[in-house]
Amino acid sequence: MPDSNNNQEPVVNEAFALKVDVKVLVAVVALVFLAVYFVMTFSQRIGDEGMSLSPVEMVPEDVPSEEVPLDSARTDFGTDVPPGIPETIPVAKGESVTQSYTLQYETGQQSTSVFNSPLTVKENYAKYTEILEKEGWVITNKSESEMVSSLYGLKLYSLEKNSEINVTINASSTKAASSSSQVSVSIFNN
Repeated sequence: MPDSNNNQEPVVNEAFALKVDVKVLVAVVALVFLAVYFVMTFSQRIGDEGMSLSPVEMVPEDVPSEEVPLDSARTDFGTDVPPGIPETIPVAKGESVTQSYTLQYETGQQSTSVFNSPLTVKENYAKYTEILEKEGWVITNKSESEMVSSLYGLKLYSLEKNSEINVTINASSTKAASSSSQVSVSIFNN
C-alpha cells in the first residue's frame, strides 16, 4: 500500500506546459492587437470634435452630403404633435409641450413629444401602462420608481414593419412626492 504522506511532486509534461504557455501568449497578443485596432479606428472616427450621437453622423461616409442634407435629420413641430405618434397615445398640445420633433434615420423615423403633466409619476406610469396594453403594445421592459419611471414596448405589424415606443416619466421637482411630472413619448416606426 502506498504511503499517503509521500510528498511527491506531480509529474508535469513539459511539452504540454509549453503549449499552454504559447496559447496564452498568443491570446494575450491577439487581444492587445484588437484593442489597439479598435482604439485607432474609433479615434479616427471621433476626430477633433469629440463624440456626437446626432443622427446625421450615422449616415455612411460614402453617401454624398447633398443626398442627406444636415437640416433634414431633425424636424421641429413647436407645440404640435409630431407625425408618427398615433392618436391613441395621449400627448399634450400647446404650452405644456417642451419638445416636439421627428428624427429621420435610414431605417425609419423617430417621433418624440415631451410635455409637462399635472399627474404624478405614479399616475402617468399607470395611465400609460394601461393605454399601451389596451392598444396592443407588448411591453418588453419597464421600470417604476418615485422619481423616474419608464416603459418600452413593441408593436409588430409584419416581419418587415414594426414600431417601438419608449415612455419616460420624470418628477418635475426633486421632491419624492412631486405632484407633477414631465412625460417623454418617443415612437420609432420603420
